[in-house]
Amino acid sequence: MPRRKPSVAIVLAATLVTVTTIVLCALAAANYVSERRREEARLQRGMEGEANELAAALALPVWNIDRAQIDKILDSQEQTSQIQAVVIDAAGKVQARARNEKGHLVASDGNVAPAGLLITERPITFSGERIGSVRLFATPRYIQQQLRRSLVSMGITTLVVDLLLIFGVYFVLWRAVVRPLTAIEQYAVAVSTGIGPQSAPPQSLFTADLENLRSSIASMVRQLDQRYTELKEHEDFTNTAINAINGVFLVQDRAGHFIRWNDTMERLTNGGPPIHERIGRPLIHPDDRDLVERMIDEVFDIGHGEIESRLIVGSEVKNYVLSARRMDLRGESFLVATGSDITERRHAEAEQRRLQSEIAQSAAEWKETFDTVTTPILITEENGAIVRVNRAALELTGLSDKQISGMTIEQLSAGEPWQTAGQLVSYIASEHQGTSAEAKDADGKTWDITITHFSTPNDGAVRFILVMWEITGIVELQESLRRSETMSAMGNLVAGVAHEVRNPLFGISATLDAYQDEMSRPGYVEFAATLRQEVNRLIHLMQELLEYGKPGALSIERGRIDDVVRQAMESRKRAARAVQVRLVNETSAGDPALLMDPSRLRQVFENLIDNAIQHSERGGKVQISSSIIEHAGRQWVECRVDDEGAGFAADTLDRVFEPFFTMRDGGTGLGLSIVQRIVEEHSGKVFAANRAEGGGSIRVLFPLTGTDSAIKSAAS
Repeated sequence: MPRRKPSVAIVLAATLVTVTTIVLCALAAANYVSERRREEARLQRGMEGEANELAAALALPVWNIDRAQIDKILDSQEQTSQIQAVVIDAAGKVQARARNEKGHLVASDGNVAPAGLLITERPITFSGERIGSVRLFATPRYIQQQLRRSLVSMGITTLVVDLLLIFGVYFVLWRAVVRPLTAIEQYAVAVSTGIGPQSAPPQSLFTADLENLRSSIASMVRQLDQRYTELKEHEDFTNTAINAINGVFLVQDRAGHFIRWNDTMERLTNGGPPIHERIGRPLIHPDDRDLVERMIDEVFDIGHGEIESRLIVGSEVKNYVLSARRMDLRGESFLVATGSDITERRHAEAEQRRLQSEIAQSAAEWKETFDTVTTPILITEENGAIVRVNRAALELTGLSDKQISGMTIEQLSAGEPWQTAGQLVSYIASEHQGTSAEAKDADGKTWDITITHFSTPNDGAVRFILVMWEITGIVELQESLRRSETMSAMGNLVAGVAHEVRNPLFGISATLDAYQDEMSRPGYVEFAATLRQEVNRLIHLMQELLEYGKPGALSIERGRIDDVVRQAMESRKRAARAVQVRLVNETSAGDPALLMDPSRLRQVFENLIDNAIQHSERGGKVQISSSIIEHAGRQWVECRVDDEGAGFAADTLDRVFEPFFTMRDGGTGLGLSIVQRIVEEHSGKVFAANRAEGGGSIRVLFPLTGTDSAIKSAAS
């Protein structure tokens, strides 16, 4: 006969009793240890407080060496049962009390065995000075007695609880579970063996319960099957939706284990260990892992995060945007992440940035080139509104880039060359063909303005380009060349005539000398003087004609204008004194030295001084001054010869340097022409004007250059 297995009631009762006994014993042990520590701590605190009070009470008797009072204080400790002994060491003597076998405190020599006792010592002080010490010895035996009683009580309680559990659990399980199940089992066996009708069936209560149990189980199974089918369909739908995501999808726990993932993630990890065996972030580029880990910590902390990172897919490095959220399920947090491949977009953006950089560099290079051009260039709309200018144009207008933008050409200035430029814009707007014009501004600069039109490639809008060339030097060179050619031709003619006329004049002069005695007779003296005067006048004219027609041959050397002026004024002092005109030299000795022909320049200033003296009144003044000026964009040394005469007639200012033009009786009209020729041979300029306070003024300008190489040298 097989051995009968113990019933459920017995197993359950034994288990509960065992567990309960172990738990109660553990609680009793813990309570014992805790209580012992607590009582010992309380005893220790009491001993410390008692020692403090005893030390305070003994301070005065010890100081006064009052042995009787000390004994009384020691005897008072008998009321405290925990105190085993008291020892006082003061005034060179030990006074002690210790309990005898009957538990009374009696006098002792102070030698107390400390085994098993708690000892507390305190100094006895008086007025801050230590005068002795007191030691208390306490026994913990009262605590141990109390703890033993507590353990006995706990054991009895445990036994009672175990017995109640045994009887209660056994009878409850037997009546409520074991006996009904036994009846059901017997009925089932009887039914299964075919003898059910002959055997006594269980009570109707149990039959109904089993039917309800069977029916409930069947209904539960059907519901579970239905829910399993629904869950399977939902899972298939979810998997299909997850796999339809173009990017990466994954779910990880906090430790980095993969919980769910889609096919894209599976493909990215192809070629390595299975994804469910991987932990962490296997695809993240090593340089980005710290950044990604910080983002994941942020997701678990605040619930969401997004970052751009590089992923290593096979042998390629791809750029992904990773977005993640925290999912809390059953008390555990998970990371739900998606990722989109933006590699192509980043490549396109990099290419775009490269192209933009190249465009910006090209634009900067074009602007730098545009601004480097020293010729003013303006680009305008069809209505003349300015679109763009280079640096040279800005410097010419004196405006900023922001100020000039949108202005029309005519709005820049009411003077030249802007008015002519505006007229050209109006002209080309109707004619649609390029043209050019010249204009001279208030500073004497001559501008050649060229305008052309073009269409922008984007919108086909019409634009005009104005290029303004300063041709002052070219115009002056052309005028100088024309004057040189005219003067050269005239000089050759005059020189030829002078040579032809000079010989007869010499003959006439010699004849007058030969007939000097006859001509000195009464009646002939006036005729002889008139003839002599006219012959001398003709001789002076011939000399000036020869000087005017003489080819330029400069002997260049470095010299100073003030030296030349001083020599010229010295040579003209006698002529000035003769007409009572004062000569004043105010040229500066600090003016730069120039390359010059001193003798030719001396002739210039002698002619100018002679001309000024001849047009001055008696008592007048002729003044020569010098300074450094700015003219036509260059620096010049300016010399002014001013007189206090009547000045030049307004309608003759443009003709004063023409050959043979003179406003003075007896003048040849060649003095200022010779001055102009010599000055231009030195690349200079000469101007005539009237002074505001009265009198004439001749300005002579000599250019200043780094090497003074502007002097023209004529071939001899």
